[in-house]
Parts: sequence; structure tokens; C-alpha cells
Amino acid sequence: CCYGYSIDLMENVASDLDVKFQVYVVADGQCGSAKRGGQQAAGPAGTAAAAAAAAAASVTSARSEAIDFSIPYFYSGLSILQASKINNDDVPLLAFLKPFRPDLWIGIFISLNLTALAVAIYEWLSPFGLNPWGRQRTKNFSLASALWVMWGLLFSHLVAFKAPKSWPNKFLINVWGGFSVIFLASYTANIAALFAGVFSETAVTNFHDPRLLSQKVGTTRSSAAQHYAQKTNRGLAEHLERFTVPDLEEGIARLRDGRLDLLIGDTPILDYYRANDPGCTLRTVDVIEEDNYAVGMTKGLRLQTSISSLISSYSTSGYMDELRSKWYSSLPCSRSANDAYRPQPLGVSAVAGVFILLGFGILGGCIILVLEHLVYKFALPVLRRQHKGTIW
Repeated sequence: CCYGYSIDLMENVASDLDVKFQVYVVADGQCGSAKRGGQQAAGPAGTAAAAAAAAAASVTSARSEAIDFSIPYFYSGLSILQASKINNDDVPLLAFLKPFRPDLWIGIFISLNLTALAVAIYEWLSPFGLNPWGRQRTKNFSLASALWVMWGLLFSHLVAFKAPKSWPNKFLINVWGGFSVIFLASYTANIAALFAGVFSETAVTNFHDPRLLSQKVGTTRSSAAQHYAQKTNRGLAEHLERFTVPDLEEGIARLRDGRLDLLIGDTPILDYYRANDPGCTLRTVDVIEEDNYAVGMTKGLRLQTSISSLISSYSTSGYMDELRSKWYSSLPCSRSANDAYRPQPLGVSAVAGVFILLGFGILGGCIILVLEHLVYKFALPVLRRQHKGTIW
């Protein structure tokens, strides 16, 4: 009947303890509730027939009065989940500039003009350039040519131009090409991430946001989320009663079709639904009230110590990490596990190393230009006097 993180854990425990167990889903689908008259149910499964319960059941003081728990095997919490809503009116006119901060845009275009000026000067001063010392040719490499090349490389656009002949320019233009590739890739990645945030309408910012009371907020009955609201926010607890859902699957369905604006539940379960959501439209708004899961057992169950010891050894050996990776890491939307993160526009400080690289490129061009003049003045006359049959 069942699969998941807890079932994999219990199957491994049963194998190591050499015991057999039969899994069934409790009739009411809840994690247990207090019986009338002050007595507690025999276990979180809500039935005396169950010896243990392996589910997303948080350890609470009320439950500990009725049942025993193993040591925690999963550290959890509560989250608020919402479905992203597209609102095209929120997109500003200059949204295409948002991937970079103004200081970075200014830095890029200052660098472009400085590099173009350096390229034009190198070509003019080089003894091997297209226009050395004012010599007229049919095609010269001017400042306009240098700007044309720089703009074309920055936007990955193919342009026709007379290629420079000097070695400083061959070197510096390739450095600028690498500079351009880095910024184009950064722009493309950041604009996709930022637009995802621009198109998403955030309903609330945290669990204590007063706007919660004006939203259709649901949770499951007898859940840790409902218990937490009763302890910390009575107004919200009463509001939740109006939108209580029988289970989280029904809550997710209502969230998608608009019958709910927000759904409060256990973080790992909501993360699993979010990570499997078609189109990745579900978002985690906030994480609240950290707690943990443990295996619930009837009072005095003789396997309690053995189960706790095994869970402890699984944590030490890395088996629990393997289970988490199995059930969460490879899911379609798992890369956006925490939607509280919002990508920020890049500034100069984030890519300062690229500007330093470009500065070294300009300095390297100067060094190569000096070497060109040394070759032209001293080496070239010697080479020209060589016999025509030599390798030179």
C-alpha cells in the first residue's frame, strides 16, 4: 500500500532485526487524536492493533503521553506552500536591465570603450599594423573599426571587418572575447532567474504575516501545523478551521485549482509535492517551527531500544543521507528547494575578477607591442639579410 522515506527505513530495520511487519493505512488518515473522557488512543495510527507507526508524525508532548518514540530519524519543520500566479502587469518596462546593477552596466561600457581605444592605439603604433605611423593603405583599422569589433563580440554578433595585423591586438581581442562570453552567459542565466521572481506573486512573507487572515489558508486536521497555530496564533487557528482538508493530497489539489491560496504542512512532505509538481509552479514561502519525526510505538514495546540503536547507526553510516538523496535530490523541481531565495542583480564586486583579467589583457598588449618594436628594430634587419634560400 505504501512507499517512501519512512517505508524504506522500516524495511531496512525489519531486515536487520530479522522481523516481519505488515503495513496498512489507518482508516481516518490522521496521526491519532485524544479519545473522549481524557484517555489517549493507543498509538498514532489511531488503533490498538498497530504496534508501531512509521509516518510523517512529529514528536509532541501530547503524543509522548500516549506512546513511546524512537530517537528522531528526520529533522523537519512546517512550511507554507503557495501556487505561483502569473501577473504580467508587474513586469517593468526596463526589466531587461535587471540582471545587472547599474554599476556593472557602467563598468561594462567603460571597459568596452577603453579596450576599443587600446586596440586602435596598438594597431596604429605597431610596426606590423594596418596603419603604422600614418602610412596610408586601402583599408585602415581605426577607432570606429575597434568599436565595431568590441560591440560585435559583446553581443555575440558576427560582423565584417578588416582583421588587425598587430600581435597586441590579436591577443587583446581574444581576451575581450572571453570577457564577453562570461557576461553574456551571466546575463542569460540571471535574467531567467529574475523573471521567474518577477512573474510570481508572493501572497505572504512569513507565518505571522497578518495577510494570512485574508487568504484561504488550509492545513490537515490533527496535524502539527494545526497544533502550532493553536499554541502561537489563536486567530490563525480559527481561520484554519474554515479551510481544513482531509489530507495533503487534497490540499495540493485545492491549491492548484484556486480553492486554497496557501497550504501549511510538514516541510519534507510539501517539498516532495513541490519538487514533483508539473511545471514547477508550487513555491515554499516560509519555514517555521522546526521539529522532527520518529517511529511511534506502543508503550513498553520490546523493540524500542533496538530500533533506536539501528536508526543511530544509520545516521552515522550515511544511510539516512542516501535515503534523503533517493527521495528528494533527483526530483524534477528539486533545484528550487527553498523558494525564499531570490536571485539578485549582479554588481561589479561579483565579477571583479573578470575586469582584472581584462586589465591584465591591456597590460599584456602593451608588453607585446614593446616586443614587436624590438623585433622590428633589431631582429628583422638581421633576418632580411639572410640568404633567400634559408628557412626565414
